[in-house]
Amino acid sequence: MRWLLLACLVLPLAGAQAGPRNQGYRHLNGTEIREALAGHTLSDGAHFTFHYLASGELEGSSAGHMIARTWTTTDEELCVSDSNGQVCYDVWIKGKAVKLFIGEDDISIDCRLD
Repeated sequence: MRWLLLACLVLPLAGAQAGPRNQGYRHLNGTEIREALAGHTLSDGAHFTFHYLASGELEGSSAGHMIARTWTTTDEELCVSDSNGQVCYDVWIKGKAVKLFIGEDDISIDCRLD
């Protein structure tokens, strides 16, 4: 029982220390996301390259295919839309390194801003 209690106390702390803020990343709000992305390219160097136009259009390639999508921001998120719907991300930045988090899940996409 003591081990279970200890695990319940230690595991959340380990996760918090591994979070983007503790890695030196800064969370962007909607205005900061727009300023950081408009006119720039975001890429993971292998699977996708997206160019964010100031008009709200998104052009580039994903998995070897050309894509055309739209993007916008909310107060706190980047939202990308295509014919399948919309996906929104929390955006964290450290220099040119960017982490995109999907919802409240611990799923992130690491990429670079150019």
